[in-house]
Amino acid sequence: MCNTSHNQLSSVAGSGVLLSGDSFMIRGVKFLFDQRGKKTAVMIDLRQGRGLWEDILDVATARLREREPSENWATVRGRLEKAGRLKKGRRRA
Repeated sequence: MCNTSHNQLSSVAGSGVLLSGDSFMIRGVKFLFDQRGKKTAVMIDLRQGRGLWEDILDVATARLREREPSENWATVRGRLEKAGRLKKGRRRA
């Protein structure tokens, strides 16, 4: 279990982050600990931490896609224009 008392916590102005020594707590985020006090899981209250969850998903998605081949913008733009999903316009140099 976490041995941090409320008396040891100090709030960082307006950020929703509580600091305690070397660790920190974020409102709406709870950690689960094993018998030795090691963090084993996390629960995120989506009413309070939706932005955090979206950031986590963005990072996970980027990591999954980092080995995918990339396309240059001119190729993508041409395909989108041809499909009618992007207006043909003046191209930047």
